[in-house]
Amino acid sequence: MRFEYVHNLRGITILLILLAHSIAVIPSTEGITSLRLLMLNTSVIFIVIAGFLFAAIAKRYTYKSYLINKFKNVILPYFFLSLPAALIYIFGYKNTHSWINMDSFNQLSMISKYLYLMITGAHLGPLWFIPMIVIFYVLFPLLIFILNVKKINFCLALIISLCIGMYVERPENNDNIMQSFLYFFPAYLWGIMLYRAPNIIELFKKYSLIFCALFIFLVPMFYGVNGYSSALDLPIKIFFATLLYSFFSRYFDRKINTFNLFAQVSFFLYFIHGYFAGGFRMYFGSNSVEINNYILLAGVFGGILTASLLTFYMLKPFVGKYKRELLAVS
Repeated sequence: MRFEYVHNLRGITILLILLAHSIAVIPSTEGITSLRLLMLNTSVIFIVIAGFLFAAIAKRYTYKSYLINKFKNVILPYFFLSLPAALIYIFGYKNTHSWINMDSFNQLSMISKYLYLMITGAHLGPLWFIPMIVIFYVLFPLLIFILNVKKINFCLALIISLCIGMYVERPENNDNIMQSFLYFFPAYLWGIMLYRAPNIIELFKKYSLIFCALFIFLVPMFYGVNGYSSALDLPIKIFFATLLYSFFSRYFDRKINTFNLFAQVSFFLYFIHGYFAGGFRMYFGSNSVEINNYILLAGVFGGILTASLLTFYMLKPFVGKYKRELLAVS
């Protein structure tokens, strides 16, 4: 069964992630603080979707076939699309990093450097996500077990995982893959819960537009007064993901070509957009820009999205039938 509203939400969510990373690139967030606070930690929504889709398709796979599928559709594109970023570090074209000890890194062999970068995703900002999501793939048998346990036991596992996630918090620089996994695990389980208990989505469906509007208005105000905390933001963004599920199931439960396009290339956009975000960051690091931040953000977001899509259409003819294995396009 194809859940059109989930597919559409996936397409929008990748745009929200690009928007969040665009905000992180611009030199100042003056005037757009509320939007920045709202967009922080948008990856939680992406993880909730991943959990939901896992629950929807899990019965189709054995452990072996599932790992083979993820290797072909996620890991191989990760190797291919991130190779230029890895080579920049391996050959010393870039010798600074926010959390790698570059002196120690430069003493490694070329193979060790490559393996280190692939395991950590440190070679390009957003790529921490891939080594982290691989842990979910490896834990397929555990997730199948959790998927099928009684609802009361599932709820207990969800509550425990949420407590652990809030306790460990999200690593500040996304520099600890296991900590990231523990942090995002309850979001994944919540996605499974939404599949198991669709009445949760129905609960907010009728007034989902009002609920989403209130959330968008009130959450930045709350953080503006109390300060941002990734621990507290975890259940807040999980709740936001639930509201978005209700909203999209009410208003967008049909095939929409634009959303469908972004959903199909969502992993490609995730893999590739970091190159262009990095380019903007380098530009702003050496140039002063005097312009309204909303206009600047629109330009950066539009530039990153356009460049990423153009890259896809440029690469597509060269990969032929291997677009899934090399470009992560469904």
